[in-house]
Amino acid sequence: MKVVQYNGFQGSEQTVNYFRFLEPRVKDKLIQKYLNSNEKEYSLTAYSTLFLQLNAILSLTSDGILEKRILDLGCGSIHNQDHFKYPQGFEPWLCRFLHEAGAKPIGIDIANLDNEEFEHYQLDLGEPNSLDFLADNSIDIAHSSLLFDSPTMVREMYERNPGIEIQNPATRLKQNLLPQLEKIIKPEGFFIYQ
Repeated sequence: MKVVQYNGFQGSEQTVNYFRFLEPRVKDKLIQKYLNSNEKEYSLTAYSTLFLQLNAILSLTSDGILEKRILDLGCGSIHNQDHFKYPQGFEPWLCRFLHEAGAKPIGIDIANLDNEEFEHYQLDLGEPNSLDFLADNSIDIAHSSLLFDSPTMVREMYERNPGIEIQNPATRLKQNLLPQLEKIIKPEGFFIYQ
């Protein structure tokens, strides 16, 4: 497994072109299913996030995303506690897009993901062995965007451990997840995070 951190646009001309080919084919489905046909809302909430995340993922694959098992850690949920502050900002847009584009996304979030069409699990990634249910070497790419700085995740870690000083929740979460990811990601696969 290779670990790749991205902090912004990662794509090449080839990945941008692939995204431009895929995005219009998936966009209308997403707008109709999740945004009541409001294209402007898609542009404001989903497009910029998808552009960065997908180009980062596409830059790692030479053969596209069709049939790839892509694990999205902290994928987001409409039931997230922070959803009211940022409507649609924490929704699982990447998993939705990947599902509609023919990939096999697996979304994991601490909040409820009921009614989503992609494979999903509600669980606490801060718990030891939280990813043990996934088979060894079964994931092509694992992705996480802002998970380590997630206000919900940090709050949950403090609430789970009252009275215990947590020096750096992001470091603890990485230390918990990396050994698990090494088991479930294929040897030629990637863990990509922002």
